[in-house]
Amino acid sequence: MLYHGWDIGGAHLKHAVLDSHGRVISVAQYPCALWQGLPVLDERLATINTGGAGTACHAITMTGELVDHFPDRVVGVQRILAVMVRRLGTALRVHAREGL
Repeated sequence: MLYHGWDIGGAHLKHAVLDSHGRVISVAQYPCALWQGLPVLDERLATINTGGAGTACHAITMTGELVDHFPDRVVGVQRILAVMVRRLGTALRVHAREGL
């Protein structure tokens, strides 16, 4: 099992991959001008190997929901999550703080 960590910011997408023992396999940062719209995120994700179904677990954190492209934080989180769910499916794990 591989573990993918994603940090979705307003200007960059960060991606780390760890093996089942917690050893870092790769770390990368990609330009991703999220304020230009969600297609930028979707297109960037299409270029990254996200692992096959059942062979990976994904976790995300984000600050990109705060860019001016979204009317408010809640809508930003919902729209970014929709892209990630479409790309990663059930391998995505979401833990959210209450009150978001």
